[in-house]
Amino acid sequence: MERTRRIEERLNHRLAISKELEPPWVRFPGIEQGSIGWRMGAGEDWLVLFWHFVRTRLEGASGLVGYLHRHPPAPRRWHDTLVDLLASLDGVNGADPHERARLSSVVHSEGLTGDDAAYPVFVRNELHEGHLLAPWTRWDFAPAEALRYASRELGFWARWLAEGCGDRSRWLAAQPPAPTAWAPVSEAISTGRAGDPWGDLTRGALPLTVALGGHGGLTPPWLSGHRAFAEIDWELEADSRHGWAWWVSSVFDDAASFRAYLERWPPPPSWDEALRLELFPWLFQQPAT
Repeated sequence: MERTRRIEERLNHRLAISKELEPPWVRFPGIEQGSIGWRMGAGEDWLVLFWHFVRTRLEGASGLVGYLHRHPPAPRRWHDTLVDLLASLDGVNGADPHERARLSSVVHSEGLTGDDAAYPVFVRNELHEGHLLAPWTRWDFAPAEALRYASRELGFWARWLAEGCGDRSRWLAAQPPAPTAWAPVSEAISTGRAGDPWGDLTRGALPLTVALGGHGGLTPPWLSGHRAFAEIDWELEADSRHGWAWWVSSVFDDAASFRAYLERWPPPPSWDEALRLELFPWLFQQPAT
């Protein structure tokens, strides 16, 4: 009871600032669904408030659908969470396959999730005087650490730099000077030349972060003849192939976006099997829209 009272007080404080609580994927689009970011810190706090808001402020499943239509759609990875929310408000057993199928069709027919949904919300949230802040002003991470621990936000920033910035030189001049560790990334931004990220796998994530600054995205490792692997190594000392996998795991939320990436650079059979079965199976197993 005491915990519920505190949550209610915090929610009322939030609602006094804004009439309606934003969904978690709108408030924090830089945290992918399933991340530890939803189990600690600001992400966890917001998720607690969100569940309480849904259960105490919305009238049934139809109220939830109406609320969700007032906000940007969720990334596809949130599909199962939305089904759970609908089941809870509809008073049905969310574990029943028939009910899940019915509610899943509601999520699709109502357009409650979308492809490439997080990136535009991230840009909207992070724009400061018309631009995004440089990564070296956002975190204390070195470039390789940023790719490991903030890959989604780093990837979205790099994409904006390539697609939405306009004048990169002007943007760079408006940022604080890059510290020494970030100087190669700053130079890649300035020149558009990032070198070969796949020339030496033992260099780890640094050349990949430089490539993101120069080009906004990463080419896949199979283009340089590197072998497929079956399990992602999340240690900073992992070779560059795993750094690429960190980026893919973080920035791609839906099958359509990843399929477009693969169509540009089709993987050989060994990589195709590893991608589908071992590395990113959720990107191939999403329900059809």
